[in-house]
Amino acid sequence: MTTEELEELKAFNRDRLGNRPDILLFPKEHKCIIIELKSIDADVSKFVSQVSGYAGLIRQYSKEKFEITTFYSYLIGESFTLNEVKRANPFLQKAYYFDYLFCPSYPVDGGDNRRNGEMYVEVIKYSTLLERAKSRNKIFTDKI
Repeated sequence: MTTEELEELKAFNRDRLGNRPDILLFPKEHKCIIIELKSIDADVSKFVSQVSGYAGLIRQYSKEKFEITTFYSYLIGESFTLNEVKRANPFLQKAYYFDYLFCPSYPVDGGDNRRNGEMYVEVIKYSTLLERAKSRNKIFTDKI
């Protein structure tokens, strides 16, 4: 990073590089997967912007040869209602099946020097993940 970029990231006594996602994966083809796990008691609606903030930092400051353009973000918790999370981010939609929210195409700011990226977002409960896993396993065992 340039000196100017580092100064910008530490402006106003904030260390924007100090926070890190729980899980960060980089599959091929300029993609990034961000998984943020919250405690059972955490109010997930307060963290909806966190994953888009991580994506924006990666989009703007990654080296040119690693230019990440597509993001998949998963915010996972338990103690929240879909309506309160939707109020925190009205771009999220309720899924047709199971109990989670998603946004198929959320913009990721590219900063001054790059075009914007795109992000798929899911906000889901641990209990819903378990329910989905059981459903997948049942389909598999039924075929066997």
